[in-house]
Amino acid sequence: MKKKCLLCAKSGLKLFYKINSFPTYFGAIPAKSYRKIKKFPLEVSYCSKCNLVQQSKIIKEKYMNEVYSSEYYNCPSPKKNKIGRREIDKFLNFFSFFNIKKKKILEIASFDGYLLDKIKTNNDVYGCDPSQESKNLKKKYGSKKIKTLFYKKGIYKKKEFDIIIFRNLLEHIYDIKKFLESVKYSLKDNGHIFIDVPNIKAIVNSGSLGVFFHQHISYFSKNTITNVLNLNGFEVKKIYEGNPNLFVYAVKKDAGKKINLKNNDNEFLIKNIKKSKKIKEKILKIFSNKNNSQIALFGMSALATTIVNFLSKKFRDKIVMLIDNDKEKQGKILCGYNKVIAKPKDLLKTDFDKLLVCSYFFKKEIVQSLSLHIKNKKKIILL
Repeated sequence: MKKKCLLCAKSGLKLFYKINSFPTYFGAIPAKSYRKIKKFPLEVSYCSKCNLVQQSKIIKEKYMNEVYSSEYYNCPSPKKNKIGRREIDKFLNFFSFFNIKKKKILEIASFDGYLLDKIKTNNDVYGCDPSQESKNLKKKYGSKKIKTLFYKKGIYKKKEFDIIIFRNLLEHIYDIKKFLESVKYSLKDNGHIFIDVPNIKAIVNSGSLGVFFHQHISYFSKNTITNVLNLNGFEVKKIYEGNPNLFVYAVKKDAGKKINLKNNDNEFLIKNIKKSKKIKEKILKIFSNKNNSQIALFGMSALATTIVNFLSKKFRDKIVMLIDNDKEKQGKILCGYNKVIAKPKDLLKTDFDKLLVCSYFFKKEIVQSLSLHIKNKKKIILL
């Protein structure tokens, strides 16, 4: 039986990215959790009809929810260590542009409440998120304001909110139609939604390798996010096409529209799908170079996890150090590679030939942050 598109339900998915074995979680984990994380094949395709990029070999939602609820699941906290603030502040500027004040606002997947703290002055704000950071936030805001649950229909009253915000969430959702129906239930007539999702065009432009993982079910472009919202009863008013994310403002409508199958995303995808192969070849060339016998990796991300999972043991043995400037990751190990993550200052007392930066989107900030800890910048390799 042919796999059908998650958006238009038509057959004809075109495979363009595949890893035979990839963990269900990536990045830093406590050493005790090393053997708890399973690996599955990872396949990403695009629909030949509507061009939605999506996983075509999806693992069970129940298992992924167990991953999200686990003790090892961790995202960088903007409140604690400033990581991620740049994109949230950009989103806040997008949101503030529309000058919507004194409203009752729900943020789904509110995490540590960084955004809620920013918008609470002129609004009545609420958050819904099952994470440990949200449990900490609940102590500050109270149980009426913060619910530490997975969002679903019925948690809140019908037509309770003027605005609903969800950032870095829609791409995780298995049943988008059901989720958006729940959002409409909680949203007042003609209510507003603000969305933040990864921009597939920015992802593919970056190089593709290491930016796909099991947690993200769908990947959106300006065209496909418009189709998703039109089909499910929302009218898109404004989209900011950024790097790496899309910001979307839409309004609730009574009925959905037909989707537009005549966008040209496939031309872009066909042209760029080989980039991940080229990045992989570049990484293998770095590790096969006889002059690079000791290599450090900076940035314990999905890309770093991808690298250690496709390298041979011979090449993995060349890795002398893993580094990250996120304090929450330091002292843990990289998923898929049983090696402790160090602090940037530890570079000063470690011999290495090259330092490979495992990030596509924050290169300038990373190089700047390393200036105090690395004497020879020529050793830094950017992808």
